[in-house]
Amino acid sequence: MKSIFTCIVCWTIWLLPAQAQRLIFNEKAPQLQITEYLFGETLKTGQATYVEFFVPEHQADKEYFDQLEHFAAQYKDRINFIVIAKGDKEKIKQFFAEKKPSYRVAYDNQGKTFSDFGIQYLPAAIIIDAKGKFVWQGKASLLEDKLLNKY
Repeated sequence: MKSIFTCIVCWTIWLLPAQAQRLIFNEKAPQLQITEYLFGETLKTGQATYVEFFVPEHQADKEYFDQLEHFAAQYKDRINFIVIAKGDKEKIKQFFAEKKPSYRVAYDNQGKTFSDFGIQYLPAAIIIDAKGKFVWQGKASLLEDKLLNKY
């Protein structure tokens, strides 16, 4: 009886993250649900897109966004860099106005993109390739040239 219970618990623990994730590598990614762009223009089509998820109450340290800025400036001709934010729009504007980002900052009023990508913890980021496929998940501190040169 103990072994059956243990098996059920193990299977439940193993399956829950997969169900919450709902993303499959190299499969079509969900659409980005953008209410409005707060900084920067709309995304360029035909390019890979790096998406950083942001909520003002869970601010990362200064170095985190400095690193994102570095890569966004370096790869701007090949990769769209965008921060999708939800929460208090005025706090979001204030946070990024001081940074004057070269990447785009978009507002997701309903948090739909967060839900569609299964984002439960921050920091979190994804890369969608030029064909619209989900190809990477991580955070800005894991970015490196070797990864970004693939796109």
